[in-house]
Amino acid sequence: MGNNIYLTGFMGTGKTTVGRLLAKELNMNFVDTDEFIEQGMGMTVPSIFGIYGEAFFRQLEHNALISIAYRQGVVVSTGGGIVLRDDNINIMRRSGVMICLDASPDTVMRNVGSGKGRPVLDGGDLRRNIIELMDKRRQFYCQADIIVNIDDKTPETISDEIIALLKQRGFFA
Repeated sequence: MGNNIYLTGFMGTGKTTVGRLLAKELNMNFVDTDEFIEQGMGMTVPSIFGIYGEAFFRQLEHNALISIAYRQGVVVSTGGGIVLRDDNINIMRRSGVMICLDASPDTVMRNVGSGKGRPVLDGGDLRRNIIELMDKRRQFYCQADIIVNIDDKTPETISDEIIALLKQRGFFA
């Protein structure tokens, strides 16, 4: 197993915020897959979805993950849908540890606000869309090595909890 830390989970669970804190605390580099893709494409994720569609974006996400996985000692904040491809899960497992940040639909609703800028939530009732999408993805998120519930916790508390769990599991041996 490699020494990268991959944060997975539904949108609005704080993967990027917690990832930056973890990277700083552990003196590791940080990469956000969405930012990596946006820099490479020169456009935002919602624009990519709007112009090219979700399938194209998921391929970009896969390619980004391959590039990032070759690095060592990186905390990676992944897009919420990265776990939808088995090969992405395999890449993350081979090159590090997968940590899923889990939250209730209410926490996600608070964190994503109106859902604007979240292409997979476009249209319809936001709460229902969140619940349905979370239910569809739960089986994929559950494949993480570690699952951390983030409800009613600060990013700092979540980061500290992750570090403690990684130490318990000998990740820093």
